Amino acid sequence: MFIFTCSTLRRTTSLVLLIVGSFCVADDPGQLMNENRGPLVRKDPIKVVNNTDIGGDSGTLARCEIDLGEHPPAALLHCIVTIRNVGNRMLRFSRVESGCAGLSVAPAKGEISSGESLTFRLQIETVQRPTRVVQTATFTCHDDAIPSMSVKLRYGLTGVVGFTASDVHVRVPEGAGDYFTELSFFADRSSVVDLIDFGFARKTDSTDQIDVSIDEHEKKLRLKIPESVLQRGAVFNELFIKNIETGHISTLPVTISKRSAISIFPKKLRFIRHGDETANQDDIVSAAVMVLDLNQKQSAEEGGPALLKVSYCDQPLKTVIVGRNGQLTHYSVDLPMELVRSAPADRRFECRCEISGVKNRRVVTLPVSQDVVRYISEVEGDL
Repeated sequence: MFIFTCSTLRRTTSLVLLIVGSFCVADDPGQLMNENRGPLVRKDPIKVVNNTDIGGDSGTLARCEIDLGEHPPAALLHCIVTIRNVGNRMLRFSRVESGCAGLSVAPAKGEISSGESLTFRLQIETVQRPTRVVQTATFTCHDDAIPSMSVKLRYGLTGVVGFTASDVHVRVPEGAGDYFTELSFFADRSSVVDLIDFGFARKTDSTDQIDVSIDEHEKKLRLKIPESVLQRGAVFNELFIKNIETGHISTLPVTISKRSAISIFPKKLRFIRHGDETANQDDIVSAAVMVLDLNQKQSAEEGGPALLKVSYCDQPLKTVIVGRNGQLTHYSVDLPMELVRSAPADRRFECRCEISGVKNRRVVTLPVSQDVVRYISEVEGDL
């Protein structure tokens, strides 16, 4: 969740914020919590001056966006922003509504005639525990109950790295061998790979077997997890990523556990007879097969549901994905009866099913329903 903290003009409130913030830092290395730690609030405020126009759009609410530049986390910005009304109507306001509890805006009331300007004095504290590099905050000026102006403030953070997720649970499929997964992180332009340190916060026998590497271009940490690390059960730890130069660090609670491999249902293929305009009713029988992925969210992120290939006597069968409202419901598998009749004398009434996901694969053999066996018996006599 995105948390945007700001300071106020009053020294007492700033002190309260600092006290509260100090309780958000875990000194106990055994405590699992997600946090992005940086330096304390700068004592010396940073002055920012900006000029911008408003009112150029034709909407009833005049809007503008102000770029405050790039600053370190937990910095106090004193901003002098001059806004010029380039529209053809006067902009009045009797109160200011801030989108951030600690954002200070002055004046609280005023007006800007067409072609004139008004200078606002803003005070804002940059985020100390960010979840992204670029931050925004908005304040809205109201003319009584009607909003007249909306101003979005934007700034970038420097010297920061961190994870985009708040926690992660990695489920390693049974039989996967080495399992690979990726975790996204953010970093400003100055945080080059040579300035970034990363790894598990606590070294254990399990984490020593897990290879962690970095892809700076795609901003991902790549984990190679041998299935053997889960022989003694699930692994609970946390990853860290740190800007060595600035000291800014982010941690991410990580749980690694086993999950069942993708499976299919039912356990026996029950084929039914059907026909169409071009085929005899007895030429083809079909079965409905469901492919179950116990981690459906991950399956979607990896490119959709698993693929199913079915064969009988080494001959591939036609397999069609059947969906409803954009969601997979089952696979339809067609078995030509001619293939059954022409099978070797020692044929076994079973199909080979190969289920392939992006990172796992499973092969199972399913018996064919006795309905097909009885049908062949009726046509050709006892088998």
